[in-house]
Amino acid sequence: MLYLPAGSPRSRVLMVPPLFEEKRCAHRALTTCARALAAAGAAVLVPDLAGTGNSGGTLAEIRLETWLEDLHAAEAFLRERTDVPSCLITLRAGVLPAVQAGLAPERFLLWQPVLSGKSYLRQLRTRRMIQDSITGEAPPVGPFEVEGQELSPVFYAELEALSLTNAPAGDLRLLQCSFNTNLLTEYTRLVARWGEEKVKTRCIVAEPCWNAHTPGRYADLAAALVEEALC
Repeated sequence: MLYLPAGSPRSRVLMVPPLFEEKRCAHRALTTCARALAAAGAAVLVPDLAGTGNSGGTLAEIRLETWLEDLHAAEAFLRERTDVPSCLITLRAGVLPAVQAGLAPERFLLWQPVLSGKSYLRQLRTRRMIQDSITGEAPPVGPFEVEGQELSPVFYAELEALSLTNAPAGDLRLLQCSFNTNLLTEYTRLVARWGEEKVKTRCIVAEPCWNAHTPGRYADLAAALVEEALC
């Protein structure tokens, strides 16, 4: 989806959604935030990577390279329409392919970033098994199944290998949404490793919009995102 401001854009924003079930859960929040960014003067593109959302293909058919090509195509699409300062916003595990793609925005906003593909996939499978034990449904089938979707062994291994190790270039921001304003331990360690002068952090009290059954009130979240992405 492409969201455009009423006048000429003063900024362009590529917003990379989270992966798997978190993408579906976060759809409403992303839409609210994209509209707020457009109202503030940004041209905003929220892509569906191959095998997700309304894009063609299945996750069993693609490789990581496909997603990286999609991200470069999305950035080129925006740049061709407006050559203004750029911001890359990534939510949750969307940061992992975005960093791997090597995009170089003026500002990079990491929104509740996932730091390790391997740990993330393990957490998703564990969560699915817990849910299935509660509902009485059959457990996941196959070693490369993730939240009801079957990945190829190669693609699964590629995602496992991704990690947020080195600090991306540019004006780097980290936005945490949780039930208090204390920076999570994993982010505290990340900032210490990258250097406090390298990354600006902001913690807001907000529901985890990437989880199922969260309330749909995102005005405060959208306002914070606009401040961090455009100001």
